[in-house]
Amino acid sequence: MGQRGRPHKDGTPARPRIKVSSEESSSKDLTVRQETAAPAKAKKRTHNFFNGGVAEDPEANREVLRHALTVGIKAKEIKVDLSDPDAVSARVIEYFQFCLDDGSLATVAGLSSALGIDRTWLFRIHRREVKKPEAVVEELDWALRVINSQYEDAGNKGRVNPLFAIFSMRNNFGYTNQDDTSVVNEAAPDRTPEEIKQKYNKLLKE
Repeated sequence: MGQRGRPHKDGTPARPRIKVSSEESSSKDLTVRQETAAPAKAKKRTHNFFNGGVAEDPEANREVLRHALTVGIKAKEIKVDLSDPDAVSARVIEYFQFCLDDGSLATVAGLSSALGIDRTWLFRIHRREVKKPEAVVEELDWALRVINSQYEDAGNKGRVNPLFAIFSMRNNFGYTNQDDTSVVNEAAPDRTPEEIKQKYNKLLKE
């Protein structure tokens, strides 16, 4: 074999160095492979709005959408009677079981989708603004408590996006931040603000 870059006697440029494996050399029909490194393929990434805007593998987005579609299509094809406590209970349990099998967090929006309604209507039933049998309301109350407990536990263990957890807890379960500040002057509890001001002005002049 000629050295790489050294021209042949007739002036034609030399071929790139080639490599033939031992298996190939034992064959009558040799396959000669040019020894050049194939360019690495860039991994396709996309913007994932479900993870605080962090770039994710597209497969993660497909899994999220597949989960939502499975729940939504089932509710569309087999509607649940929201006046039937047994039907509502069966659909709630079915949704939680699907989340367990799929390895996904149960969500308020997902539960609503499984029931064929949106979260606004779900909370109207929860607040008893819509007339439904009490057994149905109690079943939905229980389901919401389970989801609430799940978020709190997952948040404490760092298993859920903090921004998403805070958003959901505030908007779905009434959580609020309480930051009360009380300033007490224990050195002069009986003095008025004006008396305290005069005292310190006098000290500054001295």
